[in-house]
Amino acid sequence: MTLTSSVPRAPWLRRAAAWVAAAAVIGCALGSPTAARAATSTELDDHILQAAPLGAGVTDGESNVTVSIAITNSAAEDMTDPTVTVALGTDALDGREAISGWLDDAIATGDFSDVATTTLSTLERYSSMTAAVTIDADDADLESLEPGVYPLRTTVEQSSGATQSTSVIVVTEPDDADPSVDIVVPVTADPRGDGLLSEEELATLTAEDGALTELLDAVRDTSAILAIDPAVVAAIRVLGTSAPQSARDWLQSLLDLPNERFALQFADADVAVQLDAGLSEPIQPEALTSYLDSADFLEPPITPTAAPAEAPSPTPTPAQLPAVEQLLDVRATHDSVYWPATGTAGDEAVATLGELDGSVTLVPSSTVAGSTSAHASVGGADLLVYDSDVSTALTDTAIATGVTARAAGLAEARAYLSLSSDPVLAVIDRPSAIDSSSLRDALTTGREETPGLSGLLFAPADEVTVQEVVPDQTRVDALRDLMRDAETLTEFASILDDPSLLTSRETATILQLLSNGWRPMATQWDAAVAAHREQSRETLRAVEITPPTDINLLGSSAPLVFSVRNELEWPVSVVLVATPRDPLLVVQNTTSVSAGAAQNTRVEVPVEARVGSGEARLGLQLRSPTSVEIGPSRTVEVAVRAEWEGFGIAALITIVSILLILGIVRTVLRARARHRSRGDAA
Repeated sequence: MTLTSSVPRAPWLRRAAAWVAAAAVIGCALGSPTAARAATSTELDDHILQAAPLGAGVTDGESNVTVSIAITNSAAEDMTDPTVTVALGTDALDGREAISGWLDDAIATGDFSDVATTTLSTLERYSSMTAAVTIDADDADLESLEPGVYPLRTTVEQSSGATQSTSVIVVTEPDDADPSVDIVVPVTADPRGDGLLSEEELATLTAEDGALTELLDAVRDTSAILAIDPAVVAAIRVLGTSAPQSARDWLQSLLDLPNERFALQFADADVAVQLDAGLSEPIQPEALTSYLDSADFLEPPITPTAAPAEAPSPTPTPAQLPAVEQLLDVRATHDSVYWPATGTAGDEAVATLGELDGSVTLVPSSTVAGSTSAHASVGGADLLVYDSDVSTALTDTAIATGVTARAAGLAEARAYLSLSSDPVLAVIDRPSAIDSSSLRDALTTGREETPGLSGLLFAPADEVTVQEVVPDQTRVDALRDLMRDAETLTEFASILDDPSLLTSRETATILQLLSNGWRPMATQWDAAVAAHREQSRETLRAVEITPPTDINLLGSSAPLVFSVRNELEWPVSVVLVATPRDPLLVVQNTTSVSAGAAQNTRVEVPVEARVGSGEARLGLQLRSPTSVEIGPSRTVEVAVRAEWEGFGIAALITIVSILLILGIVRTVLRARARHRSRGDAA
């Protein structure tokens, strides 16, 4: 037995690292669905231990077994000279339930033999330590084990009590081949509440240390099957020449990878909830025209080789904007592959997807009965069944940020794989974040040559049954509300020359809100849905008649002036419908209005008065060219004073006449005055 341990660090550094490590391991202990397992006793709640064998816990009896140990002391007292004991179970774990029972609850039959014991240095309060204990290959207890999966228990003891961690080792024959496992890796971004990633977000994600860059680095030169969110590639393509160079390079690298791949639904939207809401097929994104700027798609000018000096510089010519199919293209090697979130698609959802031409649905083995084969069918629906236990363990591995946590996930995965029939399909089950090195270790846990999607689908399909799954009614109700809002917005969008400028953005946003990435974040998702619904209501209020003031009509006919407010970023075409509420007025009922983007537009409505005086009301309503009511109706009070027009004319004539008479009198008087002046002078 040999022992290695970490060198203690400066006290303040140790405290900081300890708290970070404690938070990570506490998350594991609390049972996060993507956290490595670590069993702890109640005696030492402030002492957290995780231990697992390196090398995926595999031994062929000819090599040593090294156990990695991580201890965190979050107590206010030091752990003085803790003793570490590693023990092996003498009885193999018989089946998957036995493995999970041991890893989850430390339940195992048979005796345990101590195979390694050592004393570590004192672990100060609020600090952490890593160590490695090696079990020699010629250890009698290890040599006596037959091929199989065996429980491994690591215990740390000190004067105040003990804590333990459970893991497994897999004993194989020297000539046993590695298992064959194909692994699906999602290529997605964090969930969001609007349609596409921004230029700034893309620059961050595809930077040298960005999440998408690290993901691509991890899958390169592996046989990983890529499940690509087309919303990610579309976000880059819609920017054209304005896309960050790092994003364009990343997209090209993704497309150049030889890996098999398929497209997720746009934004990795929740397929099951759409079917549970009554849709016959998943929602498809519309043309993403509102995200396109023609200035970003100018064809480069062709420069003459011998242009005269005085010739003007060539100007770029407009290029055709890409179609939605081009924007979403991920160069899929397999079409119509659906991957509902684990445990969400029951028999009805699978049957509905099976009715779509050429569709294949990925489902977890935990919802399937009747076969252990990766390729299956139910009622004509084509299925690929991924191993739930292996997938959970590999997902644990992919998110692990320490050697010990990574080793725990790999050992668990290898234990389940040893009980599986080749070939196996597994998934990295949509983790919120991955560690690039850990993901790469997860992807290389089996042999290099695997059947891939093509090989799995080519194999005979076993007939199975899929269990019923109760729909998530909260998500179903939210989707129905969003769909009703979308229908209203579609009607509203008829005021645009190109309604898809609004409807395509709405569809993209709804799909983003349905992203499976929101599933672990129910509170944040509720807030995002509520915020978008309020935004939809604001959009519907963006075009309306500005509230008018009361009007005095001082004549028998005159145009009444109103204002139409348009806060949209596009010009709109509407019809102003004016309806008199009493017979005093005759109005032009409809007036076409072209309202510019983000401005108020003046509208004149001709009006005639039937009587000389009175009070009248005029109803106003905007409608789209397809007669959809736009904005609230308005009522304006009109005070009719038509006789004032006659009075005004008479008064004007009188005033003019008086002025003319006064002018004549003044002229005559001046002439007489000049005549008298000349007489006096003579």
